[in-house]
Amino acid sequence: MGLTLEFEKTLSPLLVVPRVIVEGYKKPNTKLHFKIYNLFTPLFMKLFGIKTANWFTNLDIKMTKIFGVYQGITFIIEKDDKCKKEILHKIGAEDFTGIKVAGYKLK
Repeated sequence: MGLTLEFEKTLSPLLVVPRVIVEGYKKPNTKLHFKIYNLFTPLFMKLFGIKTANWFTNLDIKMTKIFGVYQGITFIIEKDDKCKKEILHKIGAEDFTGIKVAGYKLK
């Protein structure tokens, strides 16, 4: 069984402001513009929601390919044997949004 490592360039700087608005989470900062943003986060969450955030995440990958500027990289590790037996599809934001992992403590 082998592993395949793929990556995609992500976090287009052209989408920073829209991405922050649609994610709608309060920012822990005391500067005035963050305080104003934090007042509107409940409204942003209701207006946009997870579908809009997923749409921007998927758009982000296209934007980095078109304009060639990015600020991050997403890595995907696949098991070769398992993937060949299953129907493969393009991985999108919807595939990992909402995944929760239990916390771990180092001993």
